[in-house]
Amino acid sequence: MKQSFSFPYNVKLMPCDLKELDPTEDSFRYKVDLPTRISVDSVLRECFPKCSLIAELNCSATIYRSLIEGDGVEELVIDIPKNKVIENFTLDVLLVVKESFLWDDQNLEKGMPVAHLGSFKIDLQTRAQGLISFVEHDKDEFKNLFNDNMIQVLIPKNQFKWLLLKSKDPLVKNLMNAQFAQLALIEGCQLMQSETYDHLLWQQELKSKWRSYSDQEKDYPESDEISGFVNHILVNPTKSLFEFLIHSDNNKEDE
Repeated sequence: MKQSFSFPYNVKLMPCDLKELDPTEDSFRYKVDLPTRISVDSVLRECFPKCSLIAELNCSATIYRSLIEGDGVEELVIDIPKNKVIENFTLDVLLVVKESFLWDDQNLEKGMPVAHLGSFKIDLQTRAQGLISFVEHDKDEFKNLFNDNMIQVLIPKNQFKWLLLKSKDPLVKNLMNAQFAQLALIEGCQLMQSETYDHLLWQQELKSKWRSYSDQEKDYPESDEISGFVNHILVNPTKSLFEFLIHSDNNKEDE
């Protein structure tokens, strides 16, 4: 399990939603709302008056880091200067204490977290969080991994080298979407019913996309809803593949 933070004591893991707001002339803007289910946790609710929401911003391309603190625990609006970040950046959202006190048999000092509400990697090229990455694999098998912040499609070394050479080929891109990405997302959707992966970016993003796609209250699609949902995310990859193949074949006939 990979997390942006590790803690020497028991910190609650309760993923929140990160909403993109309309940017200003100088800043990107995001809003964090406290997860609803965090308020029913009696241990956490007890320390709310002594806590605040914060976000730690880290842009590896510019080496820019910043700590954004809210006025309370209900919500946090994050303003990120456009001239300080490029390519992508990471936001880690935490609920931290504002004063020292004893909590859950643990002496907490000012600034120590009681809940980690998620790690968010924002790609400024697409203004979205990544879902799938293709990774070289030492073994001669294709496999999907779900224990990282992106769903990893493991590809054997020889095939992966070929993929790197052909990565810009439209046919290869369509095949990757129609085959590997589609299968990985279907499997990922089947795991959404479990809270095991709730703290990871790909599950948070899938749930966010599902809430936007569906008018239902539940946080995950049923088995018979997964196919349509995945087609929506990938913009109907099988249809796109066939349209590309037909277009290519028509071009050959015209030559």
